[in-house]
Amino acid sequence: MLWTLQLYIFREMGKTFLLTAIGLMVILGLGGGIMNMIELDQVTAWQMIKLMVFVLPVALALTLPIAALFAAATTYGRLSADNEFVACRSGGINIFTLFAPSLVISLASATITFAFISFVIPGLIKNLNALIQADLEQIVVQGLKKPGGFPLVSDRYRIFADRTAVQVDPDDPSNKQVRLDGVTFVETDGDEWVRSGTAGTVVLSFDVTGDQPTVAGDMYGVSLIDHRKGQSAEVPEHQPLGPYPIPRRFRAKVKWLDLKELAYYRRHPDEWSKMREQVDRVRALACGSRFYERTVSEFLDRGGCVRLGDESVTFELRADEVRQDSHDGRTHFGGHVQILEQSDQGRRTISSDRAVLIVDPGRDLAHTKAHIRVFDNVTMSVPTDQSKGIRKQRATLDVFGIDPALVAEIGAIPGDVLLHDATLFDPGSDAERKRRRAVELRGEIVRDIDGVIHSRFAFSVSVFVLVILAAALGIIFRGAHVLTAFGIAFVPTLFVIVIIVMGRQMADKPDTAVIGLAVLWSGIVIVGGLDAWVLTRVLRR
Repeated sequence: MLWTLQLYIFREMGKTFLLTAIGLMVILGLGGGIMNMIELDQVTAWQMIKLMVFVLPVALALTLPIAALFAAATTYGRLSADNEFVACRSGGINIFTLFAPSLVISLASATITFAFISFVIPGLIKNLNALIQADLEQIVVQGLKKPGGFPLVSDRYRIFADRTAVQVDPDDPSNKQVRLDGVTFVETDGDEWVRSGTAGTVVLSFDVTGDQPTVAGDMYGVSLIDHRKGQSAEVPEHQPLGPYPIPRRFRAKVKWLDLKELAYYRRHPDEWSKMREQVDRVRALACGSRFYERTVSEFLDRGGCVRLGDESVTFELRADEVRQDSHDGRTHFGGHVQILEQSDQGRRTISSDRAVLIVDPGRDLAHTKAHIRVFDNVTMSVPTDQSKGIRKQRATLDVFGIDPALVAEIGAIPGDVLLHDATLFDPGSDAERKRRRAVELRGEIVRDIDGVIHSRFAFSVSVFVLVILAAALGIIFRGAHVLTAFGIAFVPTLFVIVIIVMGRQMADKPDTAVIGLAVLWSGIVIVGGLDAWVLTRVLRR
């Protein structure tokens, strides 16, 4: 008898649950997701089907809890309105045993929701990146149509073009290229202009074999200006471009990681892509700081002389005095500065009143270079004729690499040791400020990961307590009407979601991280207490 009643309730609740879940998924997925994409851009039927594969599971994860609540409130409300629970109690059946179907559906809904938000959806986001990367040439063409041009290497390079066209290799249809005509390009370093120029034609090709796609090109008819050196040049022959990584449409975010990845990066936050960039940046700054210190030490040890450079160019610099700037760490040479330069172009001498050694910290050690700038009464000899000289007010000499031994030494320091070394830079320097910012970012990433993990578990667990409450309230209020049942199911859900979001936001802040996690779970505790009160007091009466 009891098993028959439970099976009957489960069947009625299951039908409502499935129909509601499918209806909400279709409305939210198609109406709120893919239809908006169609309005923004025309897609083919096959592209629409592929987009549905990514959008519908996301909609399903959001609608399952609502469907379970609606089904519980509707089913138990109708049974209560028909006085079937009164009949069961008259027959000696414990009314609490009839909650077994709601327990099964709530557990199933919570488990599926957790699996989707923790594993399925993060995997779909990765596949969506792959889907977008399969049509890179269209991404570039669309980017070139925007006023800001197409960005490369964290916006350091930007390309603009008057005309674009996609070319297909007739021998290999999968090999697509983009031809650009009337090209303008700029290269910047922070707020500083490095190079700018134009090109008659640029042909771009793509490589998607690695983790991040890259673009390379061939430039023809190039005219450029080197803003650092104050020089312009015409390069009519072919010039290579790149390869450069293409910015991802879906940037790496903690919320897109699956549970396994979250646990890994919680233990190793320095390996998270955003944090790894910061560690590499601090490592490059540390290399520059150590290079400045060794240059000053060598200058003093050799009585006012220091040798700099690499295999492509060498400098022997002599000066009357040296000092290191406490703000940016740069090494300044003063008095009568004499530099002897030796390169493939020949030998020349440079004299000036001042000179500054500048390290350009790249995104990592491999891209960290240095150069010398000379100021005031600059005289530069001509390599082909040492008797001739060129006078300038200032000049920038050729870029050279840093000592490989020093690079290897800095590269061997573990990232966490590097970040927490408070003696690495001068207290008031820019480098020290960036180191502290990297440490703060590390804490932000850890708190972000904790918040995502707890919110996923809390959202899934909330389904269980909310479905029980919806079933109990349906019995009490006899919510046979659809709108009444929906209201009964939705009000406590909104409360729990608001509490989870509020706790999640508090958990991201260093001062309220622990309190935020407590708040995040408090909504479930409150609803669980309300479940106990309704079941043991109100429903019993």
